[in-house]
Amino acid sequence: MRNTRARRRLLVSLLFTLAVSLPAAGCSSQGKTETPAAPSGESSAPSGNASAPSGDAAAKSGGTLNVASLEDAVILGNPPTIMNQADPNYAAPAVERLFRRTDDGEIEPFLAKGYEVAADRTSITIGLNQGIKFHDGADFNADAVKWNLDRYIETKRSELAKVRSVDVVDEYTVKLNLTEYDGLLLPYLSSIPGMMISPKSAGEHDPQWTETHPVGTGPYKFVSWDRSQKIVYEKFADYWQGEPKLDRLVISVIADPMTQAAAFENGDVDVLMNVDAKSASDLQAKGKFDVTPSKLANAVLGLVPDSAHEKSVYANLKVRQAVWHAIDFAAIAKTLGYGFFEPTTQLAAPGSAAYNADVKGYAYDPEAAKKLLAEAGYAQGFDTTLYAQNTAGYANILTAAQGYLKAVGINAKVELLDQGKYATMLTGGPEKGGWSDGLTIIPFTVVPNELGAYTRLLGPQVSAVRMPSLYNPDEMKTLIGEAAVEPDPDKARNLVRQIQKVATDDQAALFWIYASKNVSAKQKYVKDDHFNSPQWTPEQVWLDK
Repeated sequence: MRNTRARRRLLVSLLFTLAVSLPAAGCSSQGKTETPAAPSGESSAPSGNASAPSGDAAAKSGGTLNVASLEDAVILGNPPTIMNQADPNYAAPAVERLFRRTDDGEIEPFLAKGYEVAADRTSITIGLNQGIKFHDGADFNADAVKWNLDRYIETKRSELAKVRSVDVVDEYTVKLNLTEYDGLLLPYLSSIPGMMISPKSAGEHDPQWTETHPVGTGPYKFVSWDRSQKIVYEKFADYWQGEPKLDRLVISVIADPMTQAAAFENGDVDVLMNVDAKSASDLQAKGKFDVTPSKLANAVLGLVPDSAHEKSVYANLKVRQAVWHAIDFAAIAKTLGYGFFEPTTQLAAPGSAAYNADVKGYAYDPEAAKKLLAEAGYAQGFDTTLYAQNTAGYANILTAAQGYLKAVGINAKVELLDQGKYATMLTGGPEKGGWSDGLTIIPFTVVPNELGAYTRLLGPQVSAVRMPSLYNPDEMKTLIGEAAVEPDPDKARNLVRQIQKVATDDQAALFWIYASKNVSAKQKYVKDDHFNSPQWTPEQVWLDK
């Protein structure tokens, strides 16, 4: 494998946060922002760091980092059974991944040192860093990687569905044999499927023990987990990248937001891993803390019409364009996001390689909306329904949309559903036709990137099942299918950008409300953590105090 630094990274998208099933967040969860895999025959050079440290020569050793979260982890030590996309962050001090994503959403080798795509696209060969030990003293090598990947493949989960088998080439090289090329495979290996645990410890204990005891190669060894209380890690002196700076790392569960904020402001907590927009705004206004959003979006919220139904008003392109013009999505993003949500015209936010700057979109223009409605034969407007899962945030969005639509003659009623009814509506409903005569809010979580979201929700094989009410033109399905198997990153990026233009400018197929981002808050003395990134860097963290 060539050790060419200029070609070592592959742009991908964020993360974070739900399972790839439809009911969990409209069809999937956590992630980041860019493209699929490396060109055939190309390789990635070793890196060892997902995000470069600050370079401060005075980095200090010692101390305990106290991190707070509103919710506890579900599973820490058994990747094949992890469904919550947040769990890898809780396990990250102990369990590392083959690849990692940077602040810019780029993929780079981590436990892996490089990879090569076969010229015929039927396999990917991955070289591994040497001299790495698991916390139980076992070697990290090709046998360990094969064991981990084989267990994941056996679950039939979709991320590795196109990996036919895994071969051990030599002690530090594995070969993934593919049923067909998958441009999302390497991005997925920077997520749950790429988490590496010790076969030795897992073999000596039952599955329940493995789920609650993460034994990996990370900078911190697992000490204890008091459910709904805290997870404790201690320094692993034999860490492969050198002894970590901290003595201990504690992740505490503080379920009440007000109590959590008070603990943070009092200095009892060093970091808040994920902060809601309102709390982030309040903390930022105090001027004493570092409150930062991720560079890239973790999800884009869509308002989706039942345009596949022949008798629906939304089957008319001019009606869809009118709705775009009628609603001030930028104002909704500003009001509800407190500056941390970003208006967008596509399934990507500015800054992502998947973002197409040539997409024009439809600016807020009530008069243009009225004109289009008249041209479509609805000069007097029409009645419609706005659907969403019953949450306060979605209710506020629909109330705002209801007012904007009324101003152009569209009379909308709001219908909020419980989680079960909402999931049934999206994938089933009357005769499996999904929702009808209206618009529904669906979160498009960027996992592992925008192409992953498109493939999972609107790809050729799934769109009729996952969103049967949405008109998905053949051109979009074809482009999604081509992008998913394209190994050249530049070509794949261009295909995704074409999808964005077709979806918005050509078809007004979906209305994008806003792009949301991960936000972290920390004390100013916490350094090199990258908590607001696709993946934080526990091996680099130190405290300047």
